[in-house]
Amino acid sequence: MAFGDDIEEGYPDGEKPLHFYYNREERLANAPKIVQDFYNGEGNTFKKGLFRSLVSTRSNKLLLIMIVLSAAIVVFVSKFGESADSKIISGYECELTAFSYADVVYASIKVVPKNSKEKRSEHPKASANFTMFDVDSSEVFSSEVEANCSNDEVFLRTSCTDYDILTVQVKLRIENEEMILKTKITKRQ
Repeated sequence: MAFGDDIEEGYPDGEKPLHFYYNREERLANAPKIVQDFYNGEGNTFKKGLFRSLVSTRSNKLLLIMIVLSAAIVVFVSKFGESADSKIISGYECELTAFSYADVVYASIKVVPKNSKEKRSEHPKASANFTMFDVDSSEVFSSEVEANCSNDEVFLRTSCTDYDILTVQVKLRIENEEMILKTKITKRQ
């Protein structure tokens, strides 16, 4: 095989190169109607933009409405739903917080009267039984703390050495009502 300027590369010596015949009009005449309309500029064009494509068909509109409703329900429940670390007991708002700092776990319950405008003459006793659990859900530490509620906020606190404690559970009792509060421990450096 000799290479030179007058020989086309890619074909064996003595053979003619293949010639591809392409006729666009003939190909389009045999094409389906949708392809012919597209090449003539008469077909359906897609609407540009995210919102326009989301509302372009009935099923897309329904899907968009379902997504918006689902997001609204999630936001509503997370904002107004009851959480495990705060509850109302005997007219007092109680919130449990716990964190670990310098190998010590600190747990605290803040007790605040729900209606701060009305002053109470009687101040009930609040008792909290703190129980701390480790990775294996085994009880690591337990303590009981008592305090008298007042018209201002009151804190019930405890602490213990951190033995890989993950959660704190508190059985809180004010007057004749009893509730259980739970929270995970946040790590602070």
